[in-house]
Amino acid sequence: ESEIETVLSTLIGNAVEAALIAESPSIDIAIKQQNEETQIVLTNNGATIPESITKKLFQPHNTNKPHGAGMGLYLANRVIKGRYQGTIHYRPAKDKTRFELTIKARN
Repeated sequence: ESEIETVLSTLIGNAVEAALIAESPSIDIAIKQQNEETQIVLTNNGATIPESITKKLFQPHNTNKPHGAGMGLYLANRVIKGRYQGTIHYRPAKDKTRFELTIKARN
């Protein structure tokens, strides 16, 4: 549980920071359960991530923020892949940022 909480805290925290830039901040969280997988989709209407950052999005020390070490998405991705055989995908869209987290049930 604590690993998933940490991953979600990273993704939600990033979404909040991005959304606060928008004139009318908005964050949507959707959870879907299908068979042995759970998908969590976070969408915000903040600024999209610059291409220079997305090229190395899940690498360590990669950030465009004035604070932090750029380790959040790197560590979140590592936990999801290594412990849950899951994925985290960034899906930019016009005026929106979307992250999709998919995890498999652990036996």
